[in-house]
Amino acid sequence: MQQAFRNISERAENLSATLQDILRWAVIEGVPEGGDHVLVGRYDEATNDLLGVLHELRSNASAGEHHVPFDFARARSALIECQERASLVARRFYWELYSPEAIEALHMLQSEGRQEWRSWTTGVKDALARCRAPIEELNQSVVQAWLELTERPGLVAHPAVRCTSGGSASLGAVLESERSSK
Repeated sequence: MQQAFRNISERAENLSATLQDILRWAVIEGVPEGGDHVLVGRYDEATNDLLGVLHELRSNASAGEHHVPFDFARARSALIECQERASLVARRFYWELYSPEAIEALHMLQSEGRQEWRSWTTGVKDALARCRAPIEELNQSVVQAWLELTERPGLVAHPAVRCTSGGSASLGAVLESERSSK
């Protein structure tokens, strides 16, 4: 379970690096000289917001890691917080930055005919596309943590579950125990 929280933290860090080094760079550093457009501010603000949410997510993952294996209730609460923030990151990215409307706004700016903005919009679209895989990886790491967490309390919570030498639970022992107790 500790490794599951570490994986969440690592995936959040990877996504933060992608947002910071690729998307934010494309949005800010790629702006044409003397250029100003509402999309620049929109993408910069949203990227900064996502970076803040990812910072919170990493903090929650760290807290969850420290609660395992001693306090599964607090680890569960930390995982809930991680899930909420990972969902928020994905939702904001796909609804605000990579939505059909947002991409259409980039296409419109690109088609206005000014060459300097064509390069900027192309760079931003490429950077957005590169964010998709790290978002998916983050969400998969949260799912894996949930799988890990739900397996652990089940083994501890039911007294009839016996662990085999390989560390897996014997479902037969649980069923046999339940049948004999009826």
